[in-house]
Amino acid sequence: MKTMMQAIFAMILTIATSGIAMAETAFDAQGCAIVPSINSGYNSSISREWTFINLSNISNKNVQCLITIYDQNGDTVTSGMTVYAGPTVVSSGTGQFDIPAHATRRIIFNAANIGVHAFYGHAVIEWKSDDSRHRKALIGAIEKLRMHGNGLLKGEFLINSGQPF
Repeated sequence: MKTMMQAIFAMILTIATSGIAMAETAFDAQGCAIVPSINSGYNSSISREWTFINLSNISNKNVQCLITIYDQNGDTVTSGMTVYAGPTVVSSGTGQFDIPAHATRRIIFNAANIGVHAFYGHAVIEWKSDDSRHRKALIGAIEKLRMHGNGLLKGEFLINSGQPF
């Protein structure tokens, strides 16, 4: 009987602590935006295309961000992403990074980083802060660049129609 009670206690303890571990890995987002048409590719040294995501924290508080990038098959390819603060890399391949109050980060996805010549898909941008009352913190835009030979095409589109999220 004592052995059975110990086994039941061990099982209860295992189940209870695994729930805590799962809760810690969840990203409890306070805001979210979906960005379509993320692409990157290269056919040769003279033909390339990129998508940059520029995110600005318009609040007075630091926020933590999580970006998940999905490819044309619905697989996550976040490992191809690099986050910059000016020329400094602040995160690479994880999708998680912080944006201090009133700061901006640039996210670049490079198809070569995941070992493919071309990629297209979408991104999900999530953020959270230590203040549970915090509702809108980010604004953003995507830049599309395409280079072929000596020509360069550029376009910019607002995320969430330019509205804070």
